[in-house]
Amino acid sequence: MKSQNFLLPSAPRTTRSLSPQPQKINKLLSPTYIGLSVKNIDDSPVQSFSDGGSPKIVRSNSIVNSRTTISLCPNLTASQIMSIKRSWKHINTKGLYNVLRRCYQRCECCSLAVSMIFSAEQMKKQQHVYSCGVPEHSKYFISLLDRIIDNEPNIEQELRNVGKEHVKLYEEYKLGTADIERLGEIIADVFLKLDGIRQNKETSKSWRILIASIIDEVSVGYESELRLFRRKSAIVSESGNYNIHARSASINVSDNPTYPQGSYMSGGTSYHQIEKLCKKMEEF
Repeated sequence: MKSQNFLLPSAPRTTRSLSPQPQKINKLLSPTYIGLSVKNIDDSPVQSFSDGGSPKIVRSNSIVNSRTTISLCPNLTASQIMSIKRSWKHINTKGLYNVLRRCYQRCECCSLAVSMIFSAEQMKKQQHVYSCGVPEHSKYFISLLDRIIDNEPNIEQELRNVGKEHVKLYEEYKLGTADIERLGEIIADVFLKLDGIRQNKETSKSWRILIASIIDEVSVGYESELRLFRRKSAIVSESGNYNIHARSASINVSDNPTYPQGSYMSGGTSYHQIEKLCKKMEEF
């Protein structure tokens, strides 16, 4: 019986083999299946959690644009912008306030108008009146640089407004665009000698472009407001001259009475004719 059972076909096994079937192996190794599997894995959204604990879906293959911009200087390259940002972190310390304060003091020595303006502001400060002297200008310029490098929106309009606000100093102190440009030259000269900027030519060039752009925007605002101021002044002076001429004309009319037409004292009679008539009357 045992020999007969040996000749019979064996019954199928009830247990499942742990090794995969050859057909499944071929399917797993096929290029199309591998490509689809990789694509599905890469494109599948990954759920992460933000600091607040709320879920945030992020794609694992998303490319983040790391290029930063400075809207005030659109022609700067990405490497130039990064060099400005790196050097700004290096120089933006407590000592930067003293650096800018010395810049404004140098501008005082170079310009009589600037010296008179800051002297007047110092007197206001001593009288406990709101003033905007060298310390206030230095602090504002540091905050301005920080916001420009952070690419704050609408910074160009603020720079132009700064220029417009300084036009009121033109009439009293004769502050001009030459004084604004001189300040820019001084700041650029001082900044390009700072550690963190002077070591790299590309960084020095980038900072020169940035400072020049700041001064250009301030000058544009100043010049536009100055033209408007001069136009208004011309209109006021012309109206004043017109009133003076009108007043003098009315006085002349009252001093010289009109005479009827046909008389020897009419408007057509000249001074010499009157003199001749007087001589004839004397002869009679």
